[in-house]
Parts: sequence; structure tokens; C-alpha cells
Amino acid sequence: MPGWRFGQPNSLGVMFFDNYDTRYSGFETMSHAVMYRNYSKGHLQAEGAFVLRINEVSEKQIDLADDGTYLTLSNWKDPTHKDPTRISLTAFPVSADRLRLGYSYRLSYGGNPEWGRTKSATPGFKVQFDGGKFYAFAGAKSAVVLDRRTAEQKSALSFLAGGGLDISDMIRFEVNGGYFDRGYNELQDVNDQKVQLIGASAQLSVHKGMPLKSSVDFRLYKYNNEQVADLFKPESYPGGLAWLAQAEFTTLGQTLKDPDPTKTGSTKIQMGHAGDLNVRLKWERIRVRLDVSFRDLGFILHSQPSLPTYSDFPSDYKKTPDLFAAIGADKNFNDWLTLGVIVGVDKPATLTTPKGLPGATDTGMGTSTAVIRNNNIDTLITILPTGKEAVPQVAVKGTAKVDFGRIYTALVEVYYSLDQNTTKYARENENDPTSAFVYKFGEANQLGVNATLQARF
Repeated sequence: MPGWRFGQPNSLGVMFFDNYDTRYSGFETMSHAVMYRNYSKGHLQAEGAFVLRINEVSEKQIDLADDGTYLTLSNWKDPTHKDPTRISLTAFPVSADRLRLGYSYRLSYGGNPEWGRTKSATPGFKVQFDGGKFYAFAGAKSAVVLDRRTAEQKSALSFLAGGGLDISDMIRFEVNGGYFDRGYNELQDVNDQKVQLIGASAQLSVHKGMPLKSSVDFRLYKYNNEQVADLFKPESYPGGLAWLAQAEFTTLGQTLKDPDPTKTGSTKIQMGHAGDLNVRLKWERIRVRLDVSFRDLGFILHSQPSLPTYSDFPSDYKKTPDLFAAIGADKNFNDWLTLGVIVGVDKPATLTTPKGLPGATDTGMGTSTAVIRNNNIDTLITILPTGKEAVPQVAVKGTAKVDFGRIYTALVEVYYSLDQNTTKYARENENDPTSAFVYKFGEANQLGVNATLQARF
């Protein structure tokens, strides 16, 4: 199932993309190669997929990575699978990044970034029971991390569990949580103590006429109603009114160095919180969406972890959370063309220090403020000029999607963003080669184009 996209989405633009995996951006070609097979006999079913992510392709080089290769064994109550009741075991032999906690990808945790410094595989498994009105799962994953005290590689284990219940035909409540051993702290006075992460998430969904689905980033390449083809499956428009509302809240806590100079060698728990509200409305051939989210710095930086790394925030640091809201609508014409627009505002999270940020090249005199985005894969930090504060970023995106038959989809997105938090590191006086380097504001206006072409075989 090849698919290509081009362009460089900005920080706010990435939040809008829900038609393909939102974790990767930039001038690149990305595709997935999937080999899938399933076999059923009576109540038993075996299925598996070799999932390869092709990050970049050039004439002489191909950058490859595993993106969730898995094997699932299921025992169904009904051999015809009309009754959803089953118990299953899913194993991820190479990368268990898709085995995460939380519900929206932006608010998720427990993936490979929790062991961002490891170069080993991160295998895992999950046992799940699916019933007619509820489901429950338990799983584990592991990584090999470096113990800096002994310079030896040691294993780190994690455990995850969760479930969901359909309280009625319109209401579902879900909860999950886990424990993650992230190895020993890297700071010298506490390098004999582990960084341990504990988290819990809950989601309440209310819907009518619109099915509940997991985020496209979480959906596995599996046969049971979540095939690869479903990621670009043409939308159905049966007519009438349908709607869906989902609210999620996540809280995290992890043990980091206590920054209090009177408590050398001790740790404390740094908390992180995040939540969102997602609303979807469909009337005839018109769809409307609303997304609102909140993430504090403890949550955004938990994978890094924190700043300064492996230490809780000092008491003289000032923190503000990330606040995001977007509203959009689209209309379908005769099942082949869909046109839409989305408008969003993001007030990015910030960290302000009185004497410069840890690791910054030069923040000048006085206070220093960093704009911090993302909490998965790579954390993006932008340092503002001395004494300046972050302002909201505004973005608009227009989309056009064409579905041709059952095998071909084309998606084109054009977006404009006004981001006045963009900076560059340059000489204070560009005409004087001897002047000092400082952080200066860069181009605030950003225009981008994404094109995705997909064929299913």
C-alpha cells in the first residue's frame, strides 16, 4: 500500500492531519510496505503482518524502519465472526510503539520515545478479551538501556492494562494505565535511582449514528475491521444526522532528581497532565469537527525527560501549558470529491528561566523563554529573543480529496500559518562579522502543500 506525501508541515499544521500517520513531517517521501496473511479454521484465527516504514527514498539510499510488525492468534466464540466475542494474543517482535496508552495520539504515551536513547528493539505483547459490550487488555514491553554506573546494558520492563464498557448504546467509558521502567537516572548524584513513570488515562464517548474508532495512528494493520485499506476507505454518507463527542484526560507521574540544592541525592515525582475534547458532526454530505486540547509542560517533556533533563523543574522556572483549538468543515460531492477547510489556534507551551535555558548556546542577559512543542518522537524547542514572550499561532488549511473506485485516493492540502514564535540564531548586526550571536525572530508567514497519492492492491 504505497502512499507519498510532500511538503513541510509547520507545528500547528501537523495537528490537523488525520488521514495518515501524523508522527512524521518534513521534505520526504514516506511509504509503508505491508505483507499480510490470515488463516481461519473453526474458532481459531491466525493473522500477521510484516510492516515496513520507508522514511526516505533516493537513488542510492533507502531509510527503513519497522512500524509495528505483529502476529495475532485469536479464539472466536462465533466461527463466522458475527459475534465479536474473542480472546486474542498479539505479539510485536521488533517494535511495540503502537502498543500505547491514552486515546488521541497527541495525548498518548508509553511508546518508543520512553526509551529514546536505546538502540535496541522494543518488543511487546498484548492479551485482550473482546465482548459484545466491553473489552479488557493487559500487556508488557521491554527495552535494553544503558546503566551509566556500570556501563552495562540492562533490560527495562513495562506493564500496561486497560478496558472499556458500553454503558448504553450511546455511551462508552474507557480507562487504561501502566508502569514504565525507563532505566537509571543519568545525573551523577542520583544515578543509583531509576526513572519510573506511572500514568493513567480515561475517555468518555457519547455518539449517535457514528461508530467509535480509534485514532488512525493506533489502528493496527490487521484483518478484523481495521485493515490498511480502512485508513483511506471512502467515507459513507447514509443521510440524516450523526454525531460523536469524546473527552479524554491523562495524568502522569515520574521520579526525577529533586532540584532543591538542600536535597542533593534525592528524587521527587514530577506530574504531567493533558486532556482534549473531540466533536464530530455529520449531516447529509456535510461534516463538521471541533478539537480542543490542553497539555502542560510536565506531560509534553515527560519523554525527554523534563528540562533540565532528568530533573524536576526548578522553583524559579515559570511554565505555561499548550492550549489548542481547531474547527473545520467539509462537503462531499457525489462520492468522489470532498472539499474542506480547517482553522486552528495554538498557544504553545513555554518555559521561562531567569538565567538562560540549560543547553542553550547563548540566551543573552535577563530572562529566557523557550517555546516547546510535541511530546512524541522529537521535542521541538524554539528559544525566543531575550525578554520576549510567546504569542498564539494561527493556521488555516484547505483540503481536496478525490476517491476513484475502491483502489485510488488522492489528497491535496494547502495551508497557511502565522507563527510569530519562529526564531533563528544569527549575529546581532548581520553587517558586522564581529558582532555577537543572538536569537532573532524569523519569518512568521509559512505556506505549505501536502500531496498524498494512494493505491490499494
